[in-house]
Amino acid sequence: MNTTKVLGVRDSWPLRALQRPATAIGIAAICLVLDLVTGPFIDLSAVFIIPVAISAWFCWPSYAYALAILQPLVRFGVLDIWHDGLDVGNSAINAIVRIIVLVLMAYLAGITARAFKRAKQVMRRWGDPPICCLCMKVRDKHNNWQPLEVYLSRHPESLYSHSLCPDCLKHDYGNGQS
Repeated sequence: MNTTKVLGVRDSWPLRALQRPATAIGIAAICLVLDLVTGPFIDLSAVFIIPVAISAWFCWPSYAYALAILQPLVRFGVLDIWHDGLDVGNSAINAIVRIIVLVLMAYLAGITARAFKRAKQVMRRWGDPPICCLCMKVRDKHNNWQPLEVYLSRHPESLYSHSLCPDCLKHDYGNGQS
């Protein structure tokens, strides 16, 4: 997925870096280290969302799902089992809840990224539809002029360019040529 064009920023090194799976894995490692350093009683597992979201948006969904499963399992294995005095049953339930939430978040972020990419591809393919300067009707890809409200309800992501519809051209300028 080429997000540098989608986001409107070309050749930005941070965006190119985010597109590499190693970046998401590195951020996941940093989040795990921070969570492990703070100990079992300060829970920083909420930061696990960051690498999962980055990998779901910029990389392949399989990386996001892998991070969504591995990060809570590593936390469970290191913090909850190695430290004495913690209830392993409750820790296992917490790990399962973290996995479910992170997998769901990875799924939703992946769907959103794909929908965002598809919307931008559609706009690139069709271009900006013309809108009549006088009556505010919009010409669709089939050369039909529709009221602005109807067109916006079907294509909320559209940008527009100005034009004149045949009715306004004939009414205001006396000829039917566009």
